[in-house]
Amino acid sequence: MIIMKRVFGLSVSVIAAALIMLMFSNYEFLLPVGDKGPLATKVHSYDGQTWALEKLKGKPMVVNFWATWCPACIDELPVFSQLSRKYANQVHFVGLVVDSPAAQVAQMVENFAIAYPVAAVGFEVLEAWKANSLPTTYVLDTEGKIVWSQLGTVSQRSLEKILVELIGIEPTTS
Repeated sequence: MIIMKRVFGLSVSVIAAALIMLMFSNYEFLLPVGDKGPLATKVHSYDGQTWALEKLKGKPMVVNFWATWCPACIDELPVFSQLSRKYANQVHFVGLVVDSPAAQVAQMVENFAIAYPVAAVGFEVLEAWKANSLPTTYVLDTEGKIVWSQLGTVSQRSLEKILVELIGIEPTTS
């Protein structure tokens, strides 16, 4: 009787593990490179405006999902702030903030001298962009097609390399 219970328990465990593996084998953790980004997505900026990301279409775009409570997100904010200033005429940057109080976001914007649009987003936007983990970053071309993505912290070197390739210029020092 004890052996049958153990065999049954083991069988259930094996079946459960197989189902979980099957479920996640088809799951995409990021939108695929080459796909169009969901630019019709509506966001709510902290100045009370609601707008679609497609209003930024026409230049390459860096879309970064972050939160005030996410240490990795905070670590990379200086990278986005610096590169957004460096490539202000060639690339749009946008920060999409998740589950963070407006006062804390405003403090971060001030502390890190963020000069690009920052907007609050909810579950629908996270789902549309497959931003299931923070931070998540996408780089889109002028047509809104995804050319690069990163789950986790972005380094200045890797982001700048893709931006320089995308806009076709030599990197400058600053």
